[in-house]
Amino acid sequence: MDSKPWFFWYVLQLMVHLAFVLVQLSGKIGKHFQVCEFSYLQIQDSYLLDFVFLVVAKTVGRKLLKMKNKRFEILQQNRKSKEIDAPLLYQQFQSLHQNFFQFHKSSMDSYSPFDCLIFDLDDTLYSSSIGFGDATKRNIDDFLVEKCGFDERKASTLRVQLFKTYGSTLAGLRALGYDVDADEYHSIVHGRLPYHLIKPDPQLRNLLLTITQRKIIFTNSDRAHAMKALNLLGIADCFQQIICFETMNPNLFNFKSASPEEFPVVLKPSLEAFNIAIDVAGVDPSRTLFLDDNVGNIAAAKVVGLQTVVVGKTMKTNEADYALEKIHNLTHIVPEIWF
Repeated sequence: MDSKPWFFWYVLQLMVHLAFVLVQLSGKIGKHFQVCEFSYLQIQDSYLLDFVFLVVAKTVGRKLLKMKNKRFEILQQNRKSKEIDAPLLYQQFQSLHQNFFQFHKSSMDSYSPFDCLIFDLDDTLYSSSIGFGDATKRNIDDFLVEKCGFDERKASTLRVQLFKTYGSTLAGLRALGYDVDADEYHSIVHGRLPYHLIKPDPQLRNLLLTITQRKIIFTNSDRAHAMKALNLLGIADCFQQIICFETMNPNLFNFKSASPEEFPVVLKPSLEAFNIAIDVAGVDPSRTLFLDDNVGNIAAAKVVGLQTVVVGKTMKTNEADYALEKIHNLTHIVPEIWF
């Protein structure tokens, strides 16, 4: 064993004892700390240190949490080193974090202002710049031509007009009296998307696994698309609930014989859509964080009392409490999620 690991090991043990003292003095764990059954002497030094930072961050707040984030970036780099068994460390990382956060949830009082996080899907958890944006527009144009009989040369212009006026092509068509079947619409618009372009995102998965609060998807898309995208990203099991097109528009499926005007399509950013989501999720808006890339959706979320994060922006809007360039930067921008 060379001098560097030897020295680092003693520093680690010192930090462990320091963390224990700080936590016990804080009174947040007290006599219940013994329920944490970590055999820390058997844990790889880098992940032990990560654990120490997590414990201390609970006590001293944002500054140490930023240090933990920096440490995590170093760990990711270390995994690529030839001196480390990357698959083994990855397994230990997963196990350690899951055990820690289970312990954290049961043994420590939460000071986070958020009980629940609600995420948009498309362009929030992944970018449609992979080719989905253009593909979706082409598919909508195809639907207008194939199923509604519009002139191919006018389809794109009509799509844009319907979106600006009604919020979506489907909502616009039904508002104009076209008896469009929602399932058929989605089978073309989403069913023909190049899903092979969505790749697993282990960094996003690890981030979501550290969030102990309820996590919910709230999307205008149909459930089939939401599930397919989440599964391809490798994060479907990170969410407890999906609120989607079918959730907001049950009458379109329960009363298919009704006229299009009788049951208009409900979608974000309408306040009705947000009120449905709040009722279905059973959340307190003031303690719920909503993340979306659309500024109109953010504005509506603020009206109903949700805390808001606009994703894909570097500057906050008037209605956004936070601005997040990429979802992966969440720990840096909203560290209080982990308090």
